[in-house]
Amino acid sequence: MRKNTDWERYKQTLATIPEINLDGKNTLNIHQEFDKIYNSITAAKEMATPLRTTVKKNNIKTTAKFRRLTKILTRYHQALMTHGKTDHLDRTIRNTQLMLIQEGNVCKEQWWQAQLEKVELAARCNIKFWKHIKRLSGGSNSHTPILKFMENGSEKIAKTDEQKVNVFTKQLEKTCSISAEENQEFCHETEIMVENELRRNTNELTTEWTINLQKIRDRRNNTLPFNNLDIVNSIRSLKNRAPGASGIRKPYFSNLPPNIIANICHLFNCCYAVGIYPKHFKLAEIIMIPKSPTPTSNPENIDPSHC
Repeated sequence: MRKNTDWERYKQTLATIPEINLDGKNTLNIHQEFDKIYNSITAAKEMATPLRTTVKKNNIKTTAKFRRLTKILTRYHQALMTHGKTDHLDRTIRNTQLMLIQEGNVCKEQWWQAQLEKVELAARCNIKFWKHIKRLSGGSNSHTPILKFMENGSEKIAKTDEQKVNVFTKQLEKTCSISAEENQEFCHETEIMVENELRRNTNELTTEWTINLQKIRDRRNNTLPFNNLDIVNSIRSLKNRAPGASGIRKPYFSNLPPNIIANICHLFNCCYAVGIYPKHFKLAEIIMIPKSPTPTSNPENIDPSHC
């Protein structure tokens, strides 16, 4: 967990990076410079933001009585906000809170008893024993459940993350694929027109291997398509949501020094000049959202969402 970023140190760390000029160089340098910028921002974030280690609490399975008392207490509090405080309602809330505390202690005792039983069973195997001890002490998190799927008429199991990714990839390809009959429904005249248009504009659509900023420069105003103000306004319009694959949130972009803003602007102009889309903008973290109340063991019952 990271908290209380030293923004002055963050800016000073990035201010030492020199400005770049890729005009006349190879297109591959664009990806390399984007890598350097991402690595520099990540390193500055690590240096300017102190790391606070926290132990993840184990989830305690609650009893039916505990959940029922929680709902009752919530309704009592709603009545308190609606009708005001009375002696009877105040006494009832206090008694319910005491009952909830007692039932919470029962849940804790049951949870610890279950963990001790697991440790005793795992004690027969030295590896399993220390794995349970490490998890109970907060040293590691439990693994995601296995994924069952059908392949060639037989049920198989995916245990590792790589296997699960392959299963979901094949499932999405199967969902998005079209049959030969469906492919015949497209307009052939439109397909021929599109193919001819692509063939006619091959030079404009093909990526150039040498960066030439003079080709996109406005001769009247001697300006490029993007300037530093465009980058600053784009950062301001961002919403502070999930950072995605980069792990960099909006506050770290908002506090970039002028030299990094200038480098990003220069790279955008280079991308526009050669006709490429940076690979860094093609990466996303896929979050699997289950379709309630269907079982999550079937890939068809999970919707992928990206961030």
